[in-house]
Amino acid sequence: MITENPMQARDMVTRLANILRHNLTRDSTGNVETLAQQIEIVSDYLELEPIRFDERLRTRISIPPETQDCELPAMLLQTLVENANKHGVAQLAAGGEVSIAAQLHDNVLQLTVENSGTLRPSPANATRVGLTNARERLPLLFGPGATLAIEA
Repeated sequence: MITENPMQARDMVTRLANILRHNLTRDSTGNVETLAQQIEIVSDYLELEPIRFDERLRTRISIPPETQDCELPAMLLQTLVENANKHGVAQLAAGGEVSIAAQLHDNVLQLTVENSGTLRPSPANATRVGLTNARERLPLLFGPGATLAIEA
């Protein structure tokens, strides 16, 4: 890419550096981040994915302003988006869409990450670490009402 499209290569390196800087400079004692912070990093991640998916990955993000200051476990959104890409879009020859949406219901954040793939059993070599960690961290940080659900 450096020889074929230097401007795009520079943009990709900058986005990767943003992601790495965010992970390295994040307060090590901070277990939460705002949705706005996570959207910023996930946006950089999603700009890098076309290198892998070409034009097979489409994204849609719908984050109302009133949800942007809501707190989430650190890196939760990126974990969900990576899973949507890996287990959804990457499995489709024609590619697909990942959508991210947020809503507030009675002062409770509902965050939805969807992909256009179909829900399948996890492969035998799947580690299941990302979603397991997310599922365990939610109630620890926000109480028993904080949950993670996977639905077809």
